[in-house]
Amino acid sequence: MQKPINLILSKLKNVKGSSSRGKWTARCPAHNDQKNSLSISEGHDGRVLLNCFAGCHNEHIVESIGLKMSDLFEKNEQIASKKKNWNITKIYNYMDENHQLLYQVCRTDEKQFPQRTPDGNGGWSWGLNGQKTVPYQLPRLLEGIKGGYPIFLVEGEKDVERLISAELYATTAPMGANKWKSHYNEYFRNADLIILPDNDAPGLQHAEHIAVQLENITKRIRILQLPRLQEKQDVSDWLDLGNTPSQLLSLSEETKLFTSKKVDSKKQYPGYTLLEEEETPQTGPALPHFPLEVFPKSVQEIVRAYADSVSASPDIAAVQALSIVSLALGPDWRIRAVSFERASRLWLATVAPPGSGKTPVMIAMMKPVEKREQYFRALWERQVKDWKAHRSKDETEEKPIQSHAKTDDFNIDALINALSASPKGIILDIDELIQLFGLIEQTQTGGKGRSRGAFLSMWSGKPVSVIRKKSDDLYVNNPYVIVSGGTQPDTLGTLGLSQGDGMAQRFLWSHPSSPEKSVGYGPNIPSCIKKVWEDTIYNAFDSMNGIAEATPEAIAFGDQAIRDFNQRKNEMNRIGLSAFAAMYAKAPDHLHRLIACLHGMDCLFDGKSQEEVGLKTFERAFKLTEYFLAHSKYCITLAMSGRSQEASFQELRSKDQTLFSALQKIVEIEGEQTLSTSEWVKCLNKHSQLKTNAVRLGKSFKRLSELPLPGLFLERPNGKNKKGSFWKVSISK
Repeated sequence: MQKPINLILSKLKNVKGSSSRGKWTARCPAHNDQKNSLSISEGHDGRVLLNCFAGCHNEHIVESIGLKMSDLFEKNEQIASKKKNWNITKIYNYMDENHQLLYQVCRTDEKQFPQRTPDGNGGWSWGLNGQKTVPYQLPRLLEGIKGGYPIFLVEGEKDVERLISAELYATTAPMGANKWKSHYNEYFRNADLIILPDNDAPGLQHAEHIAVQLENITKRIRILQLPRLQEKQDVSDWLDLGNTPSQLLSLSEETKLFTSKKVDSKKQYPGYTLLEEEETPQTGPALPHFPLEVFPKSVQEIVRAYADSVSASPDIAAVQALSIVSLALGPDWRIRAVSFERASRLWLATVAPPGSGKTPVMIAMMKPVEKREQYFRALWERQVKDWKAHRSKDETEEKPIQSHAKTDDFNIDALINALSASPKGIILDIDELIQLFGLIEQTQTGGKGRSRGAFLSMWSGKPVSVIRKKSDDLYVNNPYVIVSGGTQPDTLGTLGLSQGDGMAQRFLWSHPSSPEKSVGYGPNIPSCIKKVWEDTIYNAFDSMNGIAEATPEAIAFGDQAIRDFNQRKNEMNRIGLSAFAAMYAKAPDHLHRLIACLHGMDCLFDGKSQEEVGLKTFERAFKLTEYFLAHSKYCITLAMSGRSQEASFQELRSKDQTLFSALQKIVEIEGEQTLSTSEWVKCLNKHSQLKTNAVRLGKSFKRLSELPLPGLFLERPNGKNKKGSFWKVSISK
């Protein structure tokens, strides 16, 4: 079978380069290329990487040579063959807290590190297959923390094994540097931690990124840069130089404690940004607090108790409550407004920095879902046992698929496979949304897969399917997926939120502020509150009890509620605010789903009957919609402005700052102005001698209109802007 790189090169003209370098150039077939504008290379996984410096999209390039996007990637048969030919030189077992094998990381002679999980039949299945990742040597890590021993965090299982052989306690995160997941943090609570980075810039950046997250979790934390190492060397190389474990412990004790205040804020480390000590953080516009009064009183107390247990913002717990209640309600709980119905299918994102308590709150409130997941696991294990016993009699019977209540595996085929056995729905619990958006962005920009389209379908409840060669295809008619995810403010700029395709706008974003004060519950959640939350949610999953029982008919709006709903919907549809238009276009749908969630929450926690939706429920949902619109707009603004944090307006590039100052001066002298871009060019030249043209100015206006400008407001006026050339500039109130 021909390799993808050879197939692509055979279709191109004027190919230059060599296989020894692994890089080529050629004429781009998607435009009239007079010089080699197309760069071609081969990825480590065999995929073909294309880049046209004239800006042609990969889809157009591939189509121009009579191929498909799938031709850029190795076929399943090639991948399977490669896996069979892997020469595995070392196997690392990853265990859970109870020494149960979760998965293996295999080292090959080509220094690849594929993962595999037990297939339940004495063999292996390549990939993580939905298995949650944990730090390496987790049981020994927890043992070391409990005993008060120093814990060494290194890069790679090889270094862990080397330190363990010296009777030290060590661990690493799977999949290498920059793969740290926030759910690892809790494993290191009260640890005496020493991070040993590899001797290079990425190694130090990775170490400081982790240290910032763990600073308030560990007992103490230090970053030890080992002396006399060459570039890219590590602790194993240091020991090979004749150094001893005793010297390593001595150097650790001599190393100063890590403090995030001393990290160079001018370096842009992955995952966070720090301000200079003398700077005052800019928090941007005042965002509304989560309107807890929209919840039943019992849920209000639950939210406050869970948030207060880790000194987190109640917004974090409230958003998590919405996601879990939505899952418990399931796809059969529907609200009808005139001719269309909606289930409580919510996708929620919380933006909060490390140390905000986001992860502990989300984990604690997820307990009833975890309990349901454990039930499904035990049930599946019994089914597999029966299947094995009867397989000799009926070899055509397929292995049972496990039902799920939650997963953190957003591989689209694995997710659809899980949904096919989980008609009540699944919550996609994602530590860092950057992973999900990275997968979707890869698909949009020419990468392998169809994740974007499938996720859009799942948000709408449209059918999704998987075509399988060796068994029956999978088809899910009404996929019910709730997404609950988090990210840090500093990663917003990398999520692609400014794209106008509506993916980001399908999420309800929350950017909570720090909690103003404790509400008095303290670190221990009262058992009565915990019991109400966990029992109510868990019981709702039972299709024979509670609200999750399939409703034969969708619950209708009352007359007054439907009138107000239509009025608000029309108002939202009239709003068009540049890149926010897609967000407002989704607002009526979000409102409908929030109505379904709040009405179901009333029935779950207050025991209200499943009657028609009244005006009060509608008003509560609308208040919640306004909260999410304000936060979503702010998050998308930050992402579009290219800023990693709530930075000040002074971070704008100098040309935009000059334009901003000139516009302020004009408005102060002339008052509010509505002019075409050509007229604005003349006006700016007259008042400030600012040299530009209409095209450049239009782009600058668009950038500025998407930012929260201090004292100035830019917008496209209604009526006289058919060609999009008029801009209104006024003093903001």
